[in-house]
Amino acid sequence: WMLWSHKLARWLPFLLACPALLALGVLAVDTPLARGLVAALGAGVALGLVGIAWPPARRAPRPIAMAGFVVAAVAAGAHAWLKALRGERSAMWEPTRRPV
Repeated sequence: WMLWSHKLARWLPFLLACPALLALGVLAVDTPLARGLVAALGAGVALGLVGIAWPPARRAPRPIAMAGFVVAAVAAGAHAWLKALRGERSAMWEPTRRPV
């Protein structure tokens, strides 16, 4: 149970992000609250892209750095799902074997 729930909790949000965004867009046509959420999401993504593009020589302010991390994590999760749905295998890390 712990293994399955951990895998679901880690992978499922990225699979459901696109349908949820699409549903929010449909709701935004008629609902002011959904329009506000779409605007807030757009602002958050824009802030995250600024955080990703921030020059590494200077430290980004914490809200911008956190937004950049979230955007990068969601993009990585979506990319992993695309690879998995295409049937691509990912290499797994294995510790170096050392003689006893």
